[in-house]
Amino acid sequence: MGTSQPGSILALIGGILGIVWGVVLLFAGSLVGALLGPLGAFPVVIGIWLIATAIVVIVASRWMKDPAKCFRGGLVVLILSVVGGGTILGLIGGILGLIAGKKAN
Repeated sequence: MGTSQPGSILALIGGILGIVWGVVLLFAGSLVGALLGPLGAFPVVIGIWLIATAIVVIVASRWMKDPAKCFRGGLVVLILSVVGGGTILGLIGGILGLIAGKKAN
C-alpha cells in the first residue's frame, strides 16, 4: 500500500485553512496598518508566513499520494503544521502520512 489517502485529504484541508487564516491576517494587518501605522506590519508578516507554509503543506499532501514520497510528505506536513501555525487537521494528516510511509518500507 504505502499511500495515505485520509492523511492526504486532512493535510490538504489543513493547508487550505492555513491559506484562509493567512489571508485574514493580511487583511487585518492592512487595516491596523492603515489606522495605526507600523503596528500592522506584524500581522502582515505572520499572514505571509502562514500562506507560504500552507502552500508547502498542500504540495506535501500531494506527495503523500505517491508511495515513494508518502513518508517524506507526512514529515513535511507534520513539521510545517507545528512551525507554520497549521491546524490540527494538518497534524493528524502528517502523522497518518508518517505511519503509512513507514508501513511501506
